Order: sequence, then C-alpha cells, then structure tokens
Amino acid sequence: WKFATFMVSAFFLTFLSGMQISPAYHIYIRSVKVEEKSLALGIRHLVQRLLSNIPAPVYFGAVIDAACTMWQRSCGSRKACWVYNKSQFLYGYFGVMYGLLGGALITWALTWVALKHKAMKDKKANYKLEMEAA
Repeated sequence: WKFATFMVSAFFLTFLSGMQISPAYHIYIRSVKVEEKSLALGIRHLVQRLLSNIPAPVYFGAVIDAACTMWQRSCGSRKACWVYNKSQFLYGYFGVMYGLLGGALITWALTWVALKHKAMKDKKANYKLEMEAA
C-alpha cells in the first residue's frame, strides 16, 4: 500500500504541475500590453529560474541530508550518507513538493481573483462608455 500511495501522490503532483503550464501562458499574454508580451515572458522565465530552478536543489538536498542516519566520516567531516530514514525521507521529500505546489496554487488563485476583478471593472467601464455614447 505504501508503493501505491507513493505512485498516486507522484502522479497527482506531476499532473497538477503540468496542468498549470498552458493557463500560465494565457495569463501572462492576456495581462500585458501587446508591445510588452515578449518582455513579460522573458521576465517570467528569469523569475522562474531565480525562484524555482536555482534554489530547488538546495531545498531537496537539505531534506535528503536531514533524513540521513549514518554518515561516512573522513578527516572529521561528513562525506556521504550510508543509511537513510525512509519515513523521514518520504515525508520530507513530499512535504517540500506539496508545500511548494501549495504556495504556487495560492499564488495562482490570488492572481486569478485579481484578474477577474480587473476584467469585471473593465467590463463595467466599457458598458458605461457604451451607454454614454448611445
């Protein structure tokens, strides 16, 4: 049952991570002016690299190191891990993944609410302009 739980959890994380790619690009493209679209996508990629791709190995490395129960020692310093606590490794690894995904989902939800509010405001302004013109 542990393997099945692992597989379901891994599938869920992969599915949610992949599901956000296309809507993300729609949000980026629809929320900036036409002449700023390429700049917006470039900044998005830069921010993604700085906030996720660079520090992610540090997060996961810390979790993996924390799960080690027996280190190889040489010259008074830790070298390599020989034995890991499987439960701590599992919960730490998936905890970091779910934590990062949860933060991303909260950010997406807040962005969606803000864009919806902006769209409603723009729709009301356009309706008001149409009524005044008529």
